[in-house]
Amino acid sequence: MKKFTGLAGIVCLAFLLSGCASMTTYAKPDAPWASIRRIGVLTFSTPSENPVHRTVVTQLFTQELRRQLFGDVVEIPLTPAETLTFKSLASLYQVDAVFAGSVDESETATVHVRLVDCATEELLWSSAYLVGRGAEAFPFRTVHQQFHRAFRKMIRDFALRRGFIPSS
Repeated sequence: MKKFTGLAGIVCLAFLLSGCASMTTYAKPDAPWASIRRIGVLTFSTPSENPVHRTVVTQLFTQELRRQLFGDVVEIPLTPAETLTFKSLASLYQVDAVFAGSVDESETATVHVRLVDCATEELLWSSAYLVGRGAEAFPFRTVHQQFHRAFRKMIRDFALRRGFIPSS
């Protein structure tokens, strides 16, 4: 039995380190996808107070969003905590919907992203992706690759739910 437990531990560790991760997603069934033309991306919230970390994570998400789906994406230099209302963002930045994201790092690193309709302030889509162990355990390049992979999978899921077929 000890061999099995040890083997199971190795398999679980390999699963986490390989970048295979779990994703949970919600999509509003009757979301007004056709009316969303321009999307804003708020600066991601991260456990680090370092604005560079927030900027890097936000840029990774925004680049992948532009690459797979939208050309008209506006980076909004506010975190979700600094935002007044989504309706105010709509008028200030001329956007129809806004992505708000955060990174939670405790024993694992999890990325949470949600899309909110600015007109109704309703949740249209959300996703949580378990990236792996806490980011402090990995070199920067590995963390960068893991977040890139997470965002690619999240945006692909978002695109498929909207009826788009993103580029590979």
